[in-house]
Amino acid sequence: MALASMLEKHPRVDYVRYPGLESHPEHALAKKQMSGFGGMMCFSLKCDDKEHIEFIKRLKIIVPAVSLGHDCSLIVFRRMNISDPGYDILSKTEESLPKSFLRLSVGLEHVNDLYNDIDNAIR
Repeated sequence: MALASMLEKHPRVDYVRYPGLESHPEHALAKKQMSGFGGMMCFSLKCDDKEHIEFIKRLKIIVPAVSLGHDCSLIVFRRMNISDPGYDILSKTEESLPKSFLRLSVGLEHVNDLYNDIDNAIR
């Protein structure tokens, strides 16, 4: 929750989709169904696909992965398509559906270390 809140305020982050955030289109439902909101989120930077890939290369703590679920924080770059499970949620609040996003699985690292890693990689 803390990392999602921090990212949502970052000037280079386009959007964050995390059910614990009030900005999430299904926040009210998630609040009814969940006692916590988990460690998975999606976010996108204000940049093109190539810059998303370069951003991932600059991360020092968060590990690029194709499978999410580990004690280490993992990130994967995805191009959006209609068959993606997140399509409905992302398309509800975006005027034009984003072409790509990052899916982040938060591990056991300290939230400040993760945020600083992301912030440094963005810069």
